[in-house]
Amino acid sequence: MDDKHRIKVIIIDDDPMVREVNKNFIQQVKGFDIIGEASNGEEGLQLVKKLQPDVVILDIYMPKINGVKTLLEFRKQTMNVDVIVVSAARDKETINTMLQNGAIDFIIKPFKFDRMKQAMEKYRYYKISMENSETLSQSE
Repeated sequence: MDDKHRIKVIIIDDDPMVREVNKNFIQQVKGFDIIGEASNGEEGLQLVKKLQPDVVILDIYMPKINGVKTLLEFRKQTMNVDVIVVSAARDKETINTMLQNGAIDFIIKPFKFDRMKQAMEKYRYYKISMENSETLSQSE
């Protein structure tokens, strides 16, 4: 995959072990580069502003600013970033809020590598489809 199509990722999760697992999983999927990590939503917002990733892997339960508020802040500040939620949250209200505010996937912890791989590959396909065409057909 050429550099133009490499996808830049930031992981925002308060648990260092979870960040490490997510990082290892994502690095096994072709075409993704981890460009930053944050341990809460406040740090994450600063990092996203500074590094401008394509996609954020976002936890919900975090100190300072949780994942729900972080996503809402991305949207409020019209940051051009996609979000994949990886969280232990499993209540319908939280999941709906995240999806309605533009999260493109929601992975419930604990999960296996295949689930992360599926989410990242689906995202890569989506990203490349969006870059390669001015208009999209129904099948795309």
